[in-house]
Amino acid sequence: MKLLLIFMGKKALSLYQEPRLVIYDSGIGGESIFKKSKNFFKNTVFFQDQGNFPYGNKDFESLSKIFLSNLKKLSLKENDILVLACNTISCVYLDLLDQLNANYKVLYILEHVIQSVFEDRVVLCTSYTSNFLNKLNIKNLAIDNLACLIEKKDVANILKHLLNIVIHEKNVIYGCTHYPIIENILKKKYLNKNFINPEEKLILDIKKNIGLIKC
Repeated sequence: MKLLLIFMGKKALSLYQEPRLVIYDSGIGGESIFKKSKNFFKNTVFFQDQGNFPYGNKDFESLSKIFLSNLKKLSLKENDILVLACNTISCVYLDLLDQLNANYKVLYILEHVIQSVFEDRVVLCTSYTSNFLNKLNIKNLAIDNLACLIEKKDVANILKHLLNIVIHEKNVIYGCTHYPIIENILKKKYLNKNFINPEEKLILDIKKNIGLIKC
C-alpha cells in the first residue's frame, strides 16, 4: 500500500515525544489545513493516503478497514491530536466511534460542515458523504469523481463534469476538502452563489485544542 508521509522537524514520526498534530486525508484536499496548521504548531504531520484514493466511492467495509489499518500505522499517543481533513473518513469515524476507544483527541471537518447547515444551504460532497448526510436529513448534492479530477488538476474535464450540475440554493457548503481548490472555477460557473468553507472553523478548533485560543 502506497502511503505518503510528510514530516515537520528532524525526528521520525515514531520518535516524537512531543504532542503531534496529525492531519489525515486521502489526497491533496487536506494540504491547505496542513499548511495553515504548521504555521502555528511545528510538530504537524500530514498523513496522505494516496494509495487508497479516492475514498468517496468506496463502501463502509472497505473504508473502515483502511481507516483502522492507518490508525495502527500512526501509533497515536494520548497527547496527540488527530485531525480528519476528509469528510468521507469523518463519516466512517463517526460510525466506528463505539469501537475505537481512542485516548487521543479527534477533530473532524464534517462537524463544521454540519454546523454550517441552515435554511437555503446545500452541502456539495462525495457519494459516501451524501449517504451519511441523507440519514441526518441534510440537503446535499453529490458530484461523483470531481475529487479525482481535482487531484489530477484536469481543468478541461472539471469544466465538462460541471456542465450538467445544477445548484438551486444560494448558499453552498463545501463537503469535500478538494472542492475549495477549484473555487475560482465554481464561482465563474455558479454566479451569485455564496460558497462556504468550513476549513476556517476547523482551524479555530485546532487552535483551541492546542491552547492557542481560550475557549
